[in-house]
Amino acid sequence: MKAMILEDDPVIRTLLGKVLSSDGYEVDSYDSPASCPLLADESCPCSQKGACPDVIISDYDMPTVSGLDFLEHLKRKQCKCKNVAVISGGWDEDELQSVLPIGLKAFGKPFSRRFWAWLSRIKGQGQALNRAYRRSFERFTCELPLELYFSSPGLVETVHAVARNISKGGMLIECQTFLAPMTSCQLSFKVPDWLPFKVGSDRMVMLTAQARHADRNSGIYGLQFLDQVA
Repeated sequence: MKAMILEDDPVIRTLLGKVLSSDGYEVDSYDSPASCPLLADESCPCSQKGACPDVIISDYDMPTVSGLDFLEHLKRKQCKCKNVAVISGGWDEDELQSVLPIGLKAFGKPFSRRFWAWLSRIKGQGQALNRAYRRSFERFTCELPLELYFSSPGLVETVHAVARNISKGGMLIECQTFLAPMTSCQLSFKVPDWLPFKVGSDRMVMLTAQARHADRNSGIYGLQFLDQVA
């Protein structure tokens, strides 16, 4: 899972980053919305860059661009992040909640037990979804060469990888190129004869897939197929 922190206080920014990293999040943190690459994008870039995080935590009062202005910008471009919190040391939670758009959470600083409980619920939901997804298809151990294609305007990048197990819903791959969660790609591989997949006579398939979870240290990534496999 991926988290984004926007906080101009370096102590709080570092604290949140350490807590979320220890919980398994890939964390991007910024001292101002002006330094965050999402502010420059006029449309949601997640389908191309894997940029949409699972959690966004933004301070309300920041220099240059306020946290509320930044979050309004994400809303206009239809950012898909569903877990967004605004934090503040100058407003109490009820006051802050009254000026926020519906769906955003408000928490004061220093953080209360309610804030940590909110983070725990998000982590628990993500783990439950991953477990349910992994149980929904029979998995087959394999050592299957793959080619992954990433498209951007005027450029197609090809990355080689190896699938370590596969199901009709996705696969676990080993890859030397880092794949951020929510990164989409085209996936090409030859289906072995022993796999019970209905494919053409040449056994070659090309699917659209999306990275769902990652272990940066080992280079192991879970890919979910976005196209249906028969």
